[in-house]
Amino acid sequence: MENTLLSPLAPQQRREVQERLMNILEHQARLYTAGLSSSLPEQTAAELLHSICWCLQLYLRENGQDSRALLGSDELALFDAALRHAEGRAQDCRRLYISVCAGAPMWVSRAMRDTLGSIRDYFLRYNVRFFAHAMPSGIDYQLCLPAQDELEGTAFTADYLVRLGYENTLIRAFPKEETACLLQTVTPGYYSRLMGVYDLVLTNAVGAYLSQGQAGHLSVPESARPQLRAALGAGDSSRFAEGAARMCAALGIADAGCAAYASGAARAQWPRIRAAMDTNPENVFIALRQ
Repeated sequence: MENTLLSPLAPQQRREVQERLMNILEHQARLYTAGLSSSLPEQTAAELLHSICWCLQLYLRENGQDSRALLGSDELALFDAALRHAEGRAQDCRRLYISVCAGAPMWVSRAMRDTLGSIRDYFLRYNVRFFAHAMPSGIDYQLCLPAQDELEGTAFTADYLVRLGYENTLIRAFPKEETACLLQTVTPGYYSRLMGVYDLVLTNAVGAYLSQGQAGHLSVPESARPQLRAALGAGDSSRFAEGAARMCAALGIADAGCAAYASGAARAQWPRIRAAMDTNPENVFIALRQ
């Protein structure tokens, strides 16, 4: 993280910024030890420095600046501003968490329930003053399009929650009984599996929409597969991805981010779908018997 913060600087500027970072670290160390010492174990000091750099980078990037802002400035005042900014982002993330929990179909997966519980515990422990870059542990529920690996702290947590919210919006758009039937048909005992369910719901929802012309169903009967083949054609992922976006509109999902996520997820699923269409389409597009 320190190297990323220093990357835009010339050698002399790097040395000056490093000195200022050490001043902030000494300040943080005294606070961490309640004024008893500015000396810390190497690992603790490294974590404190990581947090300092993360807060500064977040603040400077979102204010259209880079580490050159540390040159000739009061580094402690700048860091205090960065801390306030990080705390604001943490509050935003907590509100997002509450919203996602309120709309989460917990019945589809124990992993989803446990993951949201882990994020709750993360917020209870979160310490923006010293360890702002910390991330939740125990995120077991798999997203169709994973959160960005390069993110840390509440930036990662928010990215994960936004994506989970998009996925759950689509899952909730279908009757619980039909969704449960689909999941149980494909993966008996699905609730206890460490797996996401969005890709399965999305694939069948788009397949049903393209083959039958109506949104709101998950079953793709064998009689509808010729229409589905014609709708998909033999080309690239574009028709399936466009079908996902149109289906979201037909379902009344107004959130453009949700539709874009569905379209991106459809593109990601296309190689598997394309291969199955030539061999065993019934293994991808499921005919439900409720």
